[in-house]
Amino acid sequence: THHASLLCLALRRALRRARALYGPITDLLALTPHAPPLARPHSDCAFDAFLLFDQMPNPFPAPAASFQGMHRSFVGLKNHLDLRLLRARRRRRLLRCATRGSGTCLIACTTGAAIAGLVLATHAITVLLAAASACTASRGCCCPAAASMKRLQQHMDRLDAAARGAYVLNNDVDTIERLVGRLHATVESDKLLVRLGIERGRGQHHTIEEVVRQLRKNHPSLLRQLADLEEHICLYFAAVNRVRLLLVNHLSAPSVPD
Repeated sequence: THHASLLCLALRRALRRARALYGPITDLLALTPHAPPLARPHSDCAFDAFLLFDQMPNPFPAPAASFQGMHRSFVGLKNHLDLRLLRARRRRRLLRCATRGSGTCLIACTTGAAIAGLVLATHAITVLLAAASACTASRGCCCPAAASMKRLQQHMDRLDAAARGAYVLNNDVDTIERLVGRLHATVESDKLLVRLGIERGRGQHHTIEEVVRQLRKNHPSLLRQLADLEEHICLYFAAVNRVRLLLVNHLSAPSVPD
């Protein structure tokens, strides 16, 4: 979660750089008319905006191994928690068997005492005292088992919550990875478009008009992608704080043998 949080903080900075990168384009689209032809001042303004846009690098990284490393980490964490949960479930089954065995012992002691009481009527008081002692001992054996079962169930609940949290975080990282990949491709596409206008030269009004038209068409989609990425980064930070709290609670709780 630490490395994923650092990456998300870097992506927050990338969002700010992206808005700065598209600042001249946004201003250009607000100033120029929607329908061609562009006036000469508007065409020159567009060309200057193209130059500014071309000078700044793409703020979003290409899909890289950093995301894959985080995926492996979250999957490994979930598998580790699932394995411990499986061991805890096996231990719970053993405890249940032991508890049922203690219950059977209690019934056997009570039944034996009753039979002995019928046979040895002259010693009824002695037999009842013996039965009471046996039952008390059996209940004493059951009480620790019940307490262990309760602690084990709490341990399992914490493991299950932490495992589900790791699964959610992995899905969040996967969504962020896809959004970053789309934004990287969108910016690269706009840069290719702008370079085409720059290569044709300042005086090519028709080419500049076509580039502006395409940028205007692409701009709403870009803004939505930026907003989506920002939203999912905020959701990730909220989720990672919940998972960290679950893991801290799990680690600070009294240990239960696997």
